[in-house]
Amino acid sequence: MGRKSPQEKKRLSYAKDRRNDYGANDKASRKNLPRHKRRVNQANRHRDQQMLTSARGPVDLEHAATAEEDLLKVRPLRWRKWPDTPLGGVVRGKLDRIDVRRSFEAATLSPLADRELREMLSAAAHLLSTKDVAVLHFLAHTGVRVTELSALDLRDVSTGSVIVRGGRRRTIPLPPELRPPLDAYLRVRAERPGAECQGSPRELCARPSPSTCSAPEPTSAPPPRCSVTPRLTLLAPTSLADR
Repeated sequence: MGRKSPQEKKRLSYAKDRRNDYGANDKASRKNLPRHKRRVNQANRHRDQQMLTSARGPVDLEHAATAEEDLLKVRPLRWRKWPDTPLGGVVRGKLDRIDVRRSFEAATLSPLADRELREMLSAAAHLLSTKDVAVLHFLAHTGVRVTELSALDLRDVSTGSVIVRGGRRRTIPLPPELRPPLDAYLRVRAERPGAECQGSPRELCARPSPSTCSAPEPTSAPPPRCSVTPRLTLLAPTSLADR
């Protein structure tokens, strides 16, 4: 008999190998299988002992033959484990579930077309606040993650690019379409009380506010500095005053 090809081995494995798919813990079978077999064997031994008890006493061939006949005409109990599913059926089930999930995602989570994206951004400019418009444009034009956008600092944003920090530190160029909404948000942000101004690029830095960056007083103490780390805070909770 010649050697089997890998395709033949795979076909035989799908047909003969089996997997547990009935939902129980496969580790519990190490104890449950011997336990079930032991109970059936104990029941058979108990029944045989009861039938043979009547044959005890003086030797009586006729009585012994009757007891043996009664013992053999009763079928002993048997316990067999329910066979597991063939490996081929398990693999087909998994592939079918993957196809169903992919078809569902394709029908419900399909990406927006370029025209739909432009319409959404155009409608957001009239319906949302300046901050929310900047968030949508930033996510749409740069492709950064939400967590990366929420942790973005002003010092990471320059005129033509933005530095995204975290697990995947990288530099992303800023497209021209992103500049107007981002500049509009930074202007509104600079006019709020308590705007951060330390460590930001000069062209994007918010104007210093007297409440946070006051002029040094004529004392021996060092001049106060902005105590708030400059962050874009595009995803922080906003109030009606931010809109």
